[in-house]
Amino acid sequence: MLRRPPRSTLFPYTTLFRSASERRDCDWGLEFADVRGLDVISFRLPEFQHSRALSRMLSLRTRVAIAEGRYDDAIDHMRMNYQLARDVSKEPIIVCGLVGLAEAGFFNGTVIELIAAKDSPNLYWALSELPRPLVDLREAIRLEMSFGKRIFPVLLDVETAEHSPKEWARLISEGLKDYEPLTDGILFNGVSVSQADTLRGMSAAGLSMLIYPNAKQRLVASGMDSARVENMPVGQVVLIDAAREYQRITDEIEKWLYVPYPTAKERIRQTEKKLFNSRNRLQGGFGIIIADALLPAIRAVSTAQMRLEWQMASLRVIEAVRMHAAVAGRLPASLDDIVIVPVPVNPITNLPYLYRLDEKTAVLELPFSDGMPGVAWRFEIQLEE
Repeated sequence: MLRRPPRSTLFPYTTLFRSASERRDCDWGLEFADVRGLDVISFRLPEFQHSRALSRMLSLRTRVAIAEGRYDDAIDHMRMNYQLARDVSKEPIIVCGLVGLAEAGFFNGTVIELIAAKDSPNLYWALSELPRPLVDLREAIRLEMSFGKRIFPVLLDVETAEHSPKEWARLISEGLKDYEPLTDGILFNGVSVSQADTLRGMSAAGLSMLIYPNAKQRLVASGMDSARVENMPVGQVVLIDAAREYQRITDEIEKWLYVPYPTAKERIRQTEKKLFNSRNRLQGGFGIIIADALLPAIRAVSTAQMRLEWQMASLRVIEAVRMHAAVAGRLPASLDDIVIVPVPVNPITNLPYLYRLDEKTAVLELPFSDGMPGVAWRFEIQLEE
């Protein structure tokens, strides 16, 4: 005869997990900021990938609790998962942040299940209490933007280092080879690093000579003594320019991450269009080439962070609608009718969410037009008769 397994076998380590989720601080002890060279992109993070299994376990626990009407337990499990997502993302590494975002986003589905459950408590204030952004990736983005110099450590002291012209050329050649894994082997215009000799017969030294005139001009224009620049080896001029241009580009992109998302999205798009058009690839030097490989990850993670905030704010809107209905006895005709609590606006548009009342059904929409790639939500809310 088949017997239902005890809950302790389905959900082991309950006490340990709850204790971990209640700690004030979380330090993974990776010291990733000290990593240099290709280790930056090959650093293994198995513990963070394994945390996904913990999140799935908590999701199962939550769904069982909802099905059995144990709403307090369900909310406790939700709290633990959101804390797990925050702790995972505290390590300032883009991959960790994306795992944390995925865990939090995955658990939003269980929140919807609880909201839809019969006689479930209103979660407006519980959701409002959560930090915003729930998963803050600013430190990870800052660290990601330093990858160019950390993957190519020669850029860190390029203005003070002394090498022979031959050694500078070797450092550039080695740097290009290390750069190849970041771009699936493609440097620019469809040409791979390993194919550099076929690019109009140019080696790494040839590329440097092509970049050199513009690099020299930028250094002199920035205030560097022209005689000093003339006396530098070609390779050093090219690499000093690369370090400065890379820093300038990342600073230009980063500053827009601290303004509201609608403005940031458009300004970053304009900035990248200006910086990374094909005409500027070689004229802009190695700094642009390096930045162009790393910045797409910044765009992706910024969008993923906003997608989570976009979805979580909509859950607070639903709970505001439910709270209004509990007091007024009817669904609001518009979000403006809700005065019992503040109604969150759409963080992507800075406008109210799309809402309408169709007879007895309230419809809340997060449309594709909001600009989240491949994602749209639609909620239909009815009062039980």
